[in-house]
Amino acid sequence: MVIDHSFGKGMLTREDVQWPGSMADVREKIANFRKDWIAGIEALLMKNLLAVNVLVGRLQTNHSMSLPHGSIWN
Repeated sequence: MVIDHSFGKGMLTREDVQWPGSMADVREKIANFRKDWIAGIEALLMKNLLAVNVLVGRLQTNHSMSLPHGSIWN
């Protein structure tokens, strides 16, 4: 549910979650959830890094642009 609510549509409910069947299947499911979580976090980090790069590029080409706490050039 955490992955769906963090990176998906947020529509998954407890009733939608099914028992995988065996402990081996549970371990595999948890390992897959971990991979999905890491991929989701990495995508967010990359998106934020790209946004910062765009902002810094704009600041470097437009020295009159200021941040909420003042210019980074002062």
